[in-house]
Amino acid sequence: MLNRKQVLTVAGILILVSIAIFLMSHQTPPETVVIYKAVEFTPKTEKRAPSASHPNSNVEMGAIVSEDVDVSAPHTDDAVESTETALLLDELFFGEILDETESEDTEAEEEIVPVSPHGFGPYPEVPADFPIDVNWSTYETKQPVFELMTRVQIKLWEQGHNVTGISHENGVMHPIIRGTVYIEWSRDGKEFLGITGHPEDMSDAVVDQIESGNIPTWLTVQNFYTTGIDPYQFLDLQ
Repeated sequence: MLNRKQVLTVAGILILVSIAIFLMSHQTPPETVVIYKAVEFTPKTEKRAPSASHPNSNVEMGAIVSEDVDVSAPHTDDAVESTETALLLDELFFGEILDETESEDTEAEEEIVPVSPHGFGPYPEVPADFPIDVNWSTYETKQPVFELMTRVQIKLWEQGHNVTGISHENGVMHPIIRGTVYIEWSRDGKEFLGITGHPEDMSDAVVDQIESGNIPTWLTVQNFYTTGIDPYQFLDLQ
């Protein structure tokens, strides 16, 4: 079904076509002009030399020479007017088509928004200063868990956290931030089982200090099992 703009365009084209037909039908048809040249009556016994101004003066006495002169060349004004009308129709018709096509292409481009294939909605805009080159079409980011990790890291970065990575285990994510480590202890809290954090915060000397209970003042130590981020709650995906 045609929209209002297209209806107006078609109506304008029909009006211009009607004007063009009217103009062409009322053009003055070319006329044929007949020019008569008279020859003097000359006695048959008298001969005259052909005159430069009367090339047919040797015709017999009493003859009238007629020469049909074709003056059917088109009227210049009418030809120009017809050409201008045709150009106007061409410009209006094809111009409107091109404008409509470009407009539809632009609208289509504006409506195309990359969306997660896993139901997480449109992809977030990646900050210009984000430390990681994000490509949503790579194999890793096409996996649900990696897409969630990237989304969490982008949101934390926008909140002002200098996150260099994300650790994921059992549906919980731990952001890797310099100066923060996550410690895994045995159930009774006596045995050190592991540490997660920035590589520069997990040296043997630091681990020894943590095990001995002499935690450096510049280091924040958190329990790996009781901390972390639920990505669905954090990203409002529930």
